[in-house]
Amino acid sequence: MDMESQRLLGDEKLPITADPTSKDDPELAALTELETQRLRQRQIRKRKCRRFLHFLSITALFGFVLWMRHGATVGTMSSVKGFFGLGGGHHDHDHDHDHEIPVPRGVTLLKCTNWDGKDDLAPSSEYPSALPLDSLSSVFPSGNPDKANVRGGCHGRKFWPFKKDTKNAGVISPAVFPRTSPINSYAEFTFPLNDTEKGEENKFFFISRGWWSAGRVNVFQKGLSEIRDWDDDDVRKPVLGEVKGDGKVKVHVDISYEDEKYLQYVKVCRIAVNTGKEGEEAKLSTGVGIFTPEGHGHRRRRRGRHGHRRHRRDRPQPFYVTIEFPETSSSKDAKSKPINVTEFIADLPLFSQDFGDLKNVYFEKLVAATVNQPLYSVSTWGSTLIFSTVNAGISGAFKALKAVVLVTKNAPIEADLELVQTEDAVNSTVAQLINANGHITARTTLTSTSEEGTGGNFTVGSATVNAPVDLTFPSAPINSTLYLGASTVVSPVNITLHPTYQGGFALKTLLASTTLNAKRDPEDDPEGKGRWRGLDVFQRGYGRLEGVTWWDEERKKSGFVKIESTLAPIVLAL
Repeated sequence: MDMESQRLLGDEKLPITADPTSKDDPELAALTELETQRLRQRQIRKRKCRRFLHFLSITALFGFVLWMRHGATVGTMSSVKGFFGLGGGHHDHDHDHDHEIPVPRGVTLLKCTNWDGKDDLAPSSEYPSALPLDSLSSVFPSGNPDKANVRGGCHGRKFWPFKKDTKNAGVISPAVFPRTSPINSYAEFTFPLNDTEKGEENKFFFISRGWWSAGRVNVFQKGLSEIRDWDDDDVRKPVLGEVKGDGKVKVHVDISYEDEKYLQYVKVCRIAVNTGKEGEEAKLSTGVGIFTPEGHGHRRRRRGRHGHRRHRRDRPQPFYVTIEFPETSSSKDAKSKPINVTEFIADLPLFSQDFGDLKNVYFEKLVAATVNQPLYSVSTWGSTLIFSTVNAGISGAFKALKAVVLVTKNAPIEADLELVQTEDAVNSTVAQLINANGHITARTTLTSTSEEGTGGNFTVGSATVNAPVDLTFPSAPINSTLYLGASTVVSPVNITLHPTYQGGFALKTLLASTTLNAKRDPEDDPEGKGRWRGLDVFQRGYGRLEGVTWWDEERKKSGFVKIESTLAPIVLAL
């Protein structure tokens, strides 16, 4: 008896080792193979069907979640939430759950405001409802006082906008029929100024974090318009002198909101920050921090003009921050020294920052950083100046003894720069202008503090893409050395150097022209010696130009200019 017969008779111990399909029957073998293929196809169809149902269920669940979050009617939403145990009824966005306040590591909260105006200074008449135009010009560098707000107390209503008082010339006063805005509160902080000549430091740090932390910052000096001196050319020259008054830096923070419960979600605090590196001795800076929740804010539904429901973001209006440096004396006998600030850091994302006429304030290091908001300077000077933003422009006047750095993206850089080379300087005075998708326009004045006003080493770098570069040098010391680099892509470059420039140059572009304009006549000699400008030019092909220029043979290699672009022309004027 074969093995298959034994198994059929009940002997289960014998395994099946033989193929029941006869190899001698080709029709039966073909039929078996066809059934196997059909079985595989059915399995594939079932697998596809399961995948489709799985995708459909996930899509339905995702749509349900969105519907739960952005339901068309409050009643339906409440009933559905109640059915699923999520809490029924309409909540008007005043949730009782806590909001986490983001405080960065290394920042210590010394004292947070209780919004009673007694943080450092008692409320005073320092912010009257009518101010002279000259006083407002220092607070609002943009020259538009119509956006000013009356600070009428710790809690209360503020009036806006301002209108010019036709009866009292030169005075700004509230409108005759003012509108009321949300509730207004403020906090005030003061910081003493130390004597840097005794080795003491003035280090200030301002920081903001959170979704609601946004607004405007104005940095200015009190009473600057009252200490201006005038020269024969009718140019304002402030006289630097001793600090008047209490000699303190005052910080004023305004906040507007619709519901006083929001104050529990906002922290405005005096802070201490360790700016030193890990492992080094602590370097403490003091300042003010503004901290709000990280979320996108609650949403509540309100009816519009025609009864339609609309969403509204429940959040305070922007903060308005003023940082006021004390007034300096205008006495001719006073020591002609500015206020010395060792370090000033403003890490304030979503805050526009306006630096007023700060010619009487010297910053050894100034860092102003923001996002999606512009940076502006009327007149800022110091040793190292760094201004950084994204999606907004940088403009104004900057004067640096060591370095000035301006960085942004998707917006223009328009600056008046003055680079000063001191007599005891070891390194070059540097300017870096970095951008992307935004043009760069700069007027750079080079200055030397030597007795003869000559010499000095300067380095200027400018780089962007998809936007033009335009640099001019209206003034430069005789026998100074300049290293200049400028580059862009798919946009032209125009460089105009001062006649004192001596050194090499290299222009390179792709599928476009390079042009050199040079004044070589004796009357153009910056030293007035009647010399002819020397010029050697080497054409390296279309789009490439190299050469060297000089007034003095010995200074042929004193400086160098390198300009690059693509698919756009380059123009260099000497």
